[in-house]
Amino acid sequence: MSSALEEKAKFEHRFWLQVLGDHARSRFIYEALAPVEKEDIATSYQFIQTFDRLLGKTDSENWSQLTLSAEAEALRLRD
Repeated sequence: MSSALEEKAKFEHRFWLQVLGDHARSRFIYEALAPVEKEDIATSYQFIQTFDRLLGKTDSENWSQLTLSAEAEALRLRD
């Protein structure tokens, strides 16, 4: 992968994984849940961990694998 293309891919992955993590960690979901919604809180927390982990791999992960993993998790969050 060319250096310029790699830098653009890193930027895109960092940006979108941060956005997805923010949505899961919520200012949108996690903090908006009532304390009695324990299962949803646990699910949201798992997404926080997952997107933070993927975000941490943007400098070292195989791009194809990172893209597939990020897409799969984004689709799970959407569902």
